[in-house]
Amino acid sequence: MRYSVLLFSILISGCVSTQVISYSDPDFVNYKIRKVAVQGNKTQFSHVLQSKLIEALKKRGVQAVLVNRIAPPTRRYALGEVARRLKAVGYEVILDVRLTDADRQTRYLGTYNTFNAYSFGGSTYGYMSSIPMTQTTAYTKVDARLFEAGTGKNIWIGSFTTQANDALTANIGAMSDNMVQSIIKDLAAKGHLDKGD
Repeated sequence: MRYSVLLFSILISGCVSTQVISYSDPDFVNYKIRKVAVQGNKTQFSHVLQSKLIEALKKRGVQAVLVNRIAPPTRRYALGEVARRLKAVGYEVILDVRLTDADRQTRYLGTYNTFNAYSFGGSTYGYMSSIPMTQTTAYTKVDARLFEAGTGKNIWIGSFTTQANDALTANIGAMSDNMVQSIIKDLAAKGHLDKGD
């Protein structure tokens, strides 16, 4: 049973991929994230992504929190006030993740036909079954940036496009997991996070 679950997990994870385009500002080549506030737009995917990013960052030893915990969205803030609130509790940088595009397409691949026949009392009877074959492809595009809370200067920016090629993996959970892994891996590759597992 353990091996079948592992095999199923490998097959499923192989159906989701993320394309990454990212840059780090040369002034911040050696910048390591120690404390970061995470924010994003108001979509279900973005909320899931923010929560999973915070978990992943904490596993890397980074203190991470939602910006909303420090500056609740139920209030109005003057220009620069959110940054002052963040800096007052030691958060110098913000990781902003924004869902910028998403789509799901189902494509007709053809029909699978079967014919079953049986004999009874010297007569042959049969029936035919037709099963339509489809493939679901979903993708999400997220633009992310790590920037200084006070100045707004970008430390790192990235564009991440995740694609899932079947109905099992074309869901928020699988796609956000893959996206988070890609963001964390890229931040580590650029030297902004300690290399982990």
